[in-house]
Amino acid sequence: MIYKNEQHEVRYRKAVLRKGKTHSRRFLAAVYLLTSQKELWDRARYAVSNEKIEFNEISRSNIRLPALLILLAARDLYEGRKHIHLTDIGDQYLITDWEFMLIIEAAMISREGYGWIRKTDERTR
Repeated sequence: MIYKNEQHEVRYRKAVLRKGKTHSRRFLAAVYLLTSQKELWDRARYAVSNEKIEFNEISRSNIRLPALLILLAARDLYEGRKHIHLTDIGDQYLITDWEFMLIIEAAMISREGYGWIRKTDERTR
């Protein structure tokens, strides 16, 4: 899988990839995005349980715009809503190329679930 950095991978694996525990594809995708930025994960970690994400409990005060867009993308993937538009994630002035790639990776996780995680992990070995 594509991770923003090593810390992203550690946060994600610690949050969702535990032996014997399975999560929905939507949950996996949303947590992937939420763990991509330390600032965002620090806000979101207590709103994430083993079974669900309480997005209304995640503080948005003084959040940077890129982190807000990642948060909204995570919520859209998880809840199936439309808080952001494709033009938002395609705008290079709103989000970086890395953040764009992370959203695309999260969409693939939402589509394929653990199958995508296993497939991409096998390719990177």
